[in-house]
Amino acid sequence: MGLITSREQTMLDGPVATAKSNHVRQPSTRNRTKPPMPDRDELEGRFIKVLASMDLPPDKAKLLRNYDLEKKWEIICDQDMVQAKDAPAHYLNKLRTYLDPKASRSHRKRKMVGDSTSTQVLRDLEISLRTNHIEWVREFLNEQNQGLDVLIDYLSFRLSMMRHEQRIALARSQSSDGINQGANTTTSDCSAPADANSTLNASWRRRARSQDAESE
Repeated sequence: MGLITSREQTMLDGPVATAKSNHVRQPSTRNRTKPPMPDRDELEGRFIKVLASMDLPPDKAKLLRNYDLEKKWEIICDQDMVQAKDAPAHYLNKLRTYLDPKASRSHRKRKMVGDSTSTQVLRDLEISLRTNHIEWVREFLNEQNQGLDVLIDYLSFRLSMMRHEQRIALARSQSSDGINQGANTTTSDCSAPADANSTLNASWRRRARSQDAESE
């Protein structure tokens, strides 16, 4: 869905009546100078492109098409001021860098990623996909960027890494349990001869006492 400015949202919602009078409060104008309005044909052509980039529901788009030329020009100027902060390639290049095993040895690629984590890049990408106009999304998906393929590749890579880390943790846990069990078995084996010697010594002592009694 395209990004709608506060002015356009107010226009879509309609005029707002004040609570204490029957006067209608019109949308407030911005403190900036608009460029001169072009002729009708050029304005209508630009307005059609703006509507397409906003990706509005049909009923909302129909409502905007019924506006007069002045309001249409305000919407065009508002949309011209709404510029995407970063192009799709900004996020996709970072994801490709995370996928590259040699990236950590490349100064240029480390500089490209900066201090941002992959989680932050994914979060910023999600916000851009949700709030930028439809043309930004189309650029993300086009043949040159192949954004969907890059995103799927990265998520698959992260999933396989998580599973690998889980297998390593499980193997370490099982190895630790095996070492502990072996140590317990060794301790038991070492105590067995001592028990046997103790039993043998007790037997000899009883036999000696018996011989002493017979001698008496």
